Amino acid sequence: SKETIKKIAETTGTIDLKNSLNYFYGYINLESVLDLFKKRCQTMNVQFRLIGINNTTKIIIQHDLGKNWPFFIVIQMNSILNEIGYRIINDDYNSQGFSFEIVKVGG
Repeated sequence: SKETIKKIAETTGTIDLKNSLNYFYGYINLESVLDLFKKRCQTMNVQFRLIGINNTTKIIIQHDLGKNWPFFIVIQMNSILNEIGYRIINDDYNSQGFSFEIVKVGG
């Protein structure tokens, strides 16, 4: 269910993402989060587009990984981003894809 996916993303999903970031990059910042996310999408053959707009980074995803997968990604990403001074805004979902924007908190 959507609620179960959200709980997994907030707990073990976030821990796994942190461990992956520390293992591959040795640190967690916006660039490492975006790079790892891009690599994960490529590995899963998920179409990923990153667009810089003003002071935001917009990510657009097209996939066929099920209706709850986007919620997992957005919650997991937002948990990590909150720890480094960013957050997700304008998340939008439909049956073939989803998008969201990343902004710096307080600026």
